[in-house]
Amino acid sequence: MTARYIAIDWGSTNLRAWLYQGDHCL
Repeated sequence: MTARYIAIDWGSTNLRAWLYQGDHCL
């Protein structure tokens, strides 16, 4: 259960970083 929570948290952070980089490039 903890591992799953970490995976969700990491995915959310990774998605935000990807969107931020995409906006920064544009």
